[in-house]
Formats: sequence, structure tokens, C-alpha cells
Amino acid sequence: MKQKVLSALLHGQKVKLDNVGWGSRYYDQKENKVAEALSFGSIKNFDCEDIRLEIDNLTIYTETKTDSIATIWPLEFTLDQSAVSNREVVVLNKEFTFNNKAYVIKQVEFSEMETRVVVTGSDTKLITENGMTYRVMSKLEHQYLNARKVDKERGYYVDYSKPGVFLTSGGGKADPIFSKGEVKGGKDEYIMTFAPVKNRDNCVLEVGEDLTITLK
Repeated sequence: MKQKVLSALLHGQKVKLDNVGWGSRYYDQKENKVAEALSFGSIKNFDCEDIRLEIDNLTIYTETKTDSIATIWPLEFTLDQSAVSNREVVVLNKEFTFNNKAYVIKQVEFSEMETRVVVTGSDTKLITENGMTYRVMSKLEHQYLNARKVDKERGYYVDYSKPGVFLTSGGGKADPIFSKGEVKGGKDEYIMTFAPVKNRDNCVLEVGEDLTITLK
């Protein structure tokens, strides 16, 4: 089952939310159903407001066919201020080299929900050929995804036996959040998302098996 459009209805006005990634996935073998969480643009500006989210046009996948249903599934709730997390942005502009490619950690973004490391580099930019613009995976992105595994029931999880890109803080590791791997930054940016950290002044990025970068 795949969602097509998500809109927020506020004071009678419908606002389409940007789809920024398909998120996590869970398969219930007993029920033979798939639950999938999509990532959409922020609704934090709607705090303390009554919101109606509308999911449009569902697609149902079975083993033999695909059906489309023109319908609206509503979800109504009030976004409490306590559910809105503030983001602390630390600008770094710290350079490093990985697999003969030059990168710059532009900034680190801390919140109660996640930690984001925003990177640009020589192979994170869009490529234009024959009038077509497209994006290829950088070497850093390949390394980040190297420790990603997919389970039929749980979706993405971390394989600690494989080198990837990890964030350590206060002696512990903040897991990569692979379900947010499709969140887009600027046209030349790559965003790596990790679990939230408690000690924001003591963070180290571990890239592969040998490279460590202090995020200060």
C-alpha cells in the first residue's frame, strides 16, 4: 500500500506537504499487510492548531495485480507545543578526504528527534549530461549505506559487523536512521541522519574503518 498525496487542512485551507522520503516499512506476516511510513515536510508551524491530514489516492499491491483507489483517508489531531522540537544548528565547514574525494561538513543539526550532518563534496553535486540532470550516489553515501540491512518485517536496521558511517557521543553510538536517507538538502548537499545525542559537545563522526572527525 503506497500513499500518493498528503495534505494538511488548516482553517479550511488545504496545503500539500512535500514528500521528502519514503521512510520505514513493516511487514506483518500473520496479517499479510505492509505498513509504510512516509517522510513529509515539517508541520511544526502548525503548533497548537487543530489539523486535519488527508491521504489521497491509495495504491494496493497484491501478488497478482495492482489496484488504485480514489479516496481520502483523514486524520485529525492537535499539534501540541511539546511535540515540536527545536533545532540547534552548529556551523562547522570542516574539510576531510575519503576515498580520494574531498568533502566539507557544512553543519550539524541537533534536535530531540534526530541529529543531522550536512555534507557537500566533489561527488555530491547534480550531474547534467545530454540535457538531463540527475544525481548519483557519492562515495560517502555508499559508505553510509554500507551498514544498512533490510529485514522483511522490520524494514531497515543497522549491521554493526560492517563498516559504515557512525556518530559517537559520550562513549556511545548514535544509530544511523536509514529511513530518512532520502531527505533532500540543497542541490549539492548530502544529509546523513542519526539518532539524537545527549552530549552535543562531544560528537565524533566515524567514516569507514580508519577515519574519525571531531564535530566541533
